[in-house]
Amino acid sequence: MIFAVLFALALFVTSLVAAHYGLGIHIWNLDSNLLNLPDDASRLVKLLFACSIAYSSAITFTKCAIIASYLRIFPDKNLRRGLFAVGFVVISFWIASVFAVVFTCIPVQAAWDFTVQGRCFPVVTFFYVYSGFNIATDVILCVAPMPLLWSMNLPTRQKFIVCILFGIGLLQVL
Repeated sequence: MIFAVLFALALFVTSLVAAHYGLGIHIWNLDSNLLNLPDDASRLVKLLFACSIAYSSAITFTKCAIIASYLRIFPDKNLRRGLFAVGFVVISFWIASVFAVVFTCIPVQAAWDFTVQGRCFPVVTFFYVYSGFNIATDVILCVAPMPLLWSMNLPTRQKFIVCILFGIGLLQVL
């Protein structure tokens, strides 16, 4: 969880720096001197690279911390196998997202240096897939322990309350 917090802080700081340099402002309003426009856009692209990597890292380490907590709490072998599989997929997608961001363009400099000729792929498509993947893994991590929670030796009302508490995590997906 410490790594998740560190990457979340890095995302926060990088976002503040990017906002200071004009992130969120229309490109024509960045600087009144149009000669500075390529430099301003280049700086923002570099900051967006850092934001994207910090964002995907923060999400990944948060999910890994949740998986590690589940592995400590729940002894069920089938759930543990499923959690290891989800963890493998989460880490694989994290590595893929870092590579997708870094190698958006070949050569890499073509992403922010507009004088370099290169081939770039539409990274937005990857981010749509990555978002769908994140939603799916969030749902899996919220729902996976529910059968074990329901089978606990508790009164039905308490089982229901515990399942509701775990299910609250599904509200973030909506």
